[in-house]
Amino acid sequence: MIKGDNNHKIALGEMVRIDVSSAEFHSVVKAQGCGGKYSGKSYVIESVEKYCVVDFVIEPDVFSVKINSIGNGSVSPNSWQLPFGSEKVFTVTPEQYSYVSSVEGCQSVMSDNKITVKNISNDCNIDVAFAPRSFEVVTQLNGLGTVSPTNGRMTHFDKQVFTLSPNEHHKIASVSGCSSQQLSDNQYMVESLTDNCSLEISFSPIKYTIDSRVTGDGNILFKEQPVPTAMTMTHSDTYLFMLEAKPHSEFESIDGCNGSIDGSKYRIQHPVSDCTISAVFSEKEYQYTTSAKGSGSLSSAGGVITHSEVVDLTVEPEKYFELSSITGCNGILTDTTYRLAGVLTTAK
Repeated sequence: MIKGDNNHKIALGEMVRIDVSSAEFHSVVKAQGCGGKYSGKSYVIESVEKYCVVDFVIEPDVFSVKINSIGNGSVSPNSWQLPFGSEKVFTVTPEQYSYVSSVEGCQSVMSDNKITVKNISNDCNIDVAFAPRSFEVVTQLNGLGTVSPTNGRMTHFDKQVFTLSPNEHHKIASVSGCSSQQLSDNQYMVESLTDNCSLEISFSPIKYTIDSRVTGDGNILFKEQPVPTAMTMTHSDTYLFMLEAKPHSEFESIDGCNGSIDGSKYRIQHPVSDCTISAVFSEKEYQYTTSAKGSGSLSSAGGVITHSEVVDLTVEPEKYFELSSITGCNGILTDTTYRLAGVLTTAK
């Protein structure tokens, strides 16, 4: 083994063999002087002719470090020739929305996107894996309905379709958050996330339109007021309507919206679609009868009349007789005609 300077006295013409033993992971990279040759681990001088010097250069062994990058990212440099006992720092650069998921090989140490390699004793590879960064999607529901999936984790490169299912007689009122895009009536897609986010979904009861129609002289009342032409109610609502006939009219019939009648009350509950309430009021009919005393008669013995109708009765005295008086039913006599109009009640 040669360490430092070694001096030897050699006779002229003598052959000299110098054995060289380097430290572990070191090698002779240069040997020259005195006309000798280096072979194997020995330096041989065939014949020493004069005073001379043999120089040996021993350096650390150099090992190859190769980087294998997997995924979206890079490492610089991607290879290096590293002498034994030295160290090298490699710079790791994940692409946007990615991170370093693992580093293996060459006894490397990763810190702050820097890979440090030192004291390697053989050629080796470093496998650097990059993975997409994942973000959490949390769904928040308001109202009666469901969503599938309820939550999830996604990368920037993923797409996720959320299916919304309102309960019966409910609808999707609003969807916001996570930059969601509507695909259809009940499907929304989330993609290209850059952070955790909340998908807020609101359901609301469907409002059904209740129309009303009135035939005749009367009103449909709601909370003591005539109902508007159209109003709305949900499936969970119960509405009670009152039927009000005007003077000289009476309630005849009502139907629509699967309601139920109880006297002058009409109840609607649990509607399932738009519908119409139709109420019919008719004029009251009054019975009138006629009678004559003496020698004469009226053209009708009686009949039915409403408040808005007019009935003319002809007074017919017998020959040689004349009408002395006629009364009843608020009639008016003109010549021989007794007119009934604006009748208020059954009368004679």
